[in-house]
Amino acid sequence: MAGIQVKTELTEIAIRAKDNRGELDGLLLKWANKVRLDSWVSRKTLRREDAQDLKQEILINIFQRFTEFNPTRANFETWCFNRARQIIRSWIRIQIRKSHPILKKGFRGESIMGRVCEIPDGFEVMAPDEISYDGVETMKAGIRDTLDLMKIQKGKLNPTKMTLEFLDEGKSVKQISQELQTSKSQVRAHIRRLRKAVNIMAEQDTVLV
Repeated sequence: MAGIQVKTELTEIAIRAKDNRGELDGLLLKWANKVRLDSWVSRKTLRREDAQDLKQEILINIFQRFTEFNPTRANFETWCFNRARQIIRSWIRIQIRKSHPILKKGFRGESIMGRVCEIPDGFEVMAPDEISYDGVETMKAGIRDTLDLMKIQKGKLNPTKMTLEFLDEGKSVKQISQELQTSKSQVRAHIRRLRKAVNIMAEQDTVLV
């Protein structure tokens, strides 16, 4: 892989900061101002308190992992942006798992009719009376379409889609295993595929390069 051809001003400062860590604080401030980090993070989270926490997490992460920056492979701005994007993506996944019953840790059969995670309109959980049948069906159709694009063995694809329908009906893992005549561990594997599908959908809708 060819290295970068032109080093930016911030990259030159970053090279000096390798030998003089005292320049790193100023460098991070310059980068944050240049890319308008406050605005960028706010657009991703849509909540001020989350944006402030994430901004600090991004800056701390860059500071702690600065030794990994290689100026021969990327400019400082590009390296920082990749670090920031990974943190934002991780945050989005966590919010989806907290908000969406299919993804919620400790799921015990709550119907997806009960909660819908709005993406990207603020990651708010809608009240049951605000959820339309069409909205849930559209979400399920999107999950099924995403599953079709994933590398899933044919013998596992249909049971995974059936699991989605059973979850919509409010069935527990035990009940789904009985319906599919399979083990509970296999049902949990289907749910993990559903989690991955929704994560893919969320990233496509909310994480813009």
